[in-house]
Amino acid sequence: METMNNRIVKYALNDFFRLKANELILLLEEGQVFLSKHKPSIGFCGESIVRNFLRDNLPSKYNVASGFIEHKGKISHQCDIIIYDKSSYAPLAKYGDIEIISKESVAAIIEVKNSVKYDTFQKTLGDFEVLGQMGIQNKYVFIYSSIQPKTIESYFYSRAGSNDGIELIVSDVNSKYDNGDFQYLPTAIVSIRSNYILCQDLVVNDRDMFGYTAYRYTYPIGNEVHTVSSIQLFLGMIMEDCAVSNDESTVEETYKLNFDSLQIIHSFGLWDS
Repeated sequence: METMNNRIVKYALNDFFRLKANELILLLEEGQVFLSKHKPSIGFCGESIVRNFLRDNLPSKYNVASGFIEHKGKISHQCDIIIYDKSSYAPLAKYGDIEIISKESVAAIIEVKNSVKYDTFQKTLGDFEVLGQMGIQNKYVFIYSSIQPKTIESYFYSRAGSNDGIELIVSDVNSKYDNGDFQYLPTAIVSIRSNYILCQDLVVNDRDMFGYTAYRYTYPIGNEVHTVSSIQLFLGMIMEDCAVSNDESTVEETYKLNFDSLQIIHSFGLWDS
């Protein structure tokens, strides 16, 4: 299993991605301004913006749709964003804006959330488990609002009621996950209001474990240090997913960038490596 740090370093984030990230951020901010008085629509608007943006900017062989994944007669939950190879596979069915896509054509799945709480995160993990059983590896959670990595960490664990009615987090690393679970869990979680990306990764603390690391990248411009946006990191990873699902050798050199500084702002293990 390749560590996520290697994935991000291998592909990502030159001026092309910086400009595209800024473009997407502007679109999302405009949507939030116009829909500020109707918050339930913000998540739907963000989903539509991200889907259309990827459709316009990914290689032409890919389509970006909303709908369901089919594999051996089994149907997934409705996925917010499905990136699939349209040059080799046509949709199995199409009903308006909803498409039924064969598993073999899928490059990545993205779930877009206005915000995430414990219950919604647990539902997403359940949905991703079904996708993992289908063999879909690249699964992302794209969160519109700001959320701290420590809060997301707590959402991975079970909750149990105490005698005083306060919910406790059951965080025994051996109680819920094992080595096979990396196929079912999110590849990465992006909080677009926070400049980090939480990636499935090898975590080395008191022992080697697999879990998640929150990365933040910075780079110098003159005497100032700038932070790479989480959307910029996200776009680089999606581009890699599309390249790997086709032919890694076709990725242009312009998509590669050497980073100047890497910060690990939080990490946690979920199972022993």
